[in-house]
Amino acid sequence: MVDPIKEAHTKFTHRPLNERVILNSVPKCGTMLLRNIVLMFTPWDEIHFPWPSAETFGQFEDVIRENKFKQFAGHIPHSPEASVFMRHFRHVLLIRDPIDQVLSYARFYHADHISEASDLSRYIRDHQLNFDEVVGLVIVGLHRYFTGVNEYFVKRAIAWFDSGCFIIKYEDLLHHVKNLHRPQAKTYFSRLLNHLNIDMPSDWRQRVAAGADRKISSTSPENVAGAINERKELSPGNQALFLATAPTLHEALGYDTEAAAKRLRRDPPFDGKRTSRWPRLWLPGRTKFSQRAA
Repeated sequence: MVDPIKEAHTKFTHRPLNERVILNSVPKCGTMLLRNIVLMFTPWDEIHFPWPSAETFGQFEDVIRENKFKQFAGHIPHSPEASVFMRHFRHVLLIRDPIDQVLSYARFYHADHISEASDLSRYIRDHQLNFDEVVGLVIVGLHRYFTGVNEYFVKRAIAWFDSGCFIIKYEDLLHHVKNLHRPQAKTYFSRLLNHLNIDMPSDWRQRVAAGADRKISSTSPENVAGAINERKELSPGNQALFLATAPTLHEALGYDTEAAAKRLRRDPPFDGKRTSRWPRLWLPGRTKFSQRAA
C-alpha cells in the first residue's frame, strides 16, 4: 500500500536541513498539520517519525549524536531535562484555543476508532460516558490518564514561552494555509521557515498545500473510522466547569479574552425550576422526601 504522505513528498526536491528542528505541541493542537507541512521541505531520510517524550530522552541522545535525522516532532512538557534536550533543536511550539483543544481531545477519545487496547477508551465504553461527560473529564483531568486543561497548557505550552521557541497558533496556521495566495501567507511561512533555518523555495505554496491536504492526514475526521462528534462549543455545564478550572488560561496564552468570553457565556446549565434530574433528599424531621430545587 502506498503511503500518501510519502507519495506527496516525492513530488518535490529537497535540500538537507541546516540544523535539527523539533515541532513541539500540546496534543490535539494541529500537530500533524504542522509536521506534514514542514515535512515537504525536508529530505525523507532526515525525518525521525518516532516521537521523543520525557521517558525516552536518554534513547534520543544516541540518535542526536548520530546526526542522521534532522526533523522531529512531539508533545514534550517542560522540565529541566526537557530544557536541556531542546538545546539540540530549533524549537517550534504550536498552541491552540484551549476550548477547541478540549473538544478535539474529547472527540478523539470518544470516537469509535480508538483501539480496544487503550485503557482510557475501555473506561469510557465500560461506563458508557456520553460526549459531554468525556469533555468534562478532559477539563478537570482524570487520574492516571491526563491532567486538567489548565495544568496541561501550563506544563506543555506556557512554561516554554521564555525558552526562545518560535510560538505559533493553530488558528493562524490554518488561516494562512487557506489563503496561500495572499502576501501575508508568504510573510508567515517565510518567518516559520527562517526560524527553522530552511531556505524558502519558489514552490513553497505547492509544498504547503501538499502538506496541508487532509487526505494525507491520519487524524482528519474523514480518514477516521467510526462516528466523530463535530460539536464546536462546550455545553452550558462544561462552560461553567471550564471557567471554574481555567478562568485566565486564554489570556495567559495570548488569545482574545472577549472572544473567549462569548464562548463561555456563563449560561446556567439549568433554568432555576424544580426538576426531576436531582435525587430526592431525605431531610431530618420530615415525614416526606423533599425534591431539591435546581
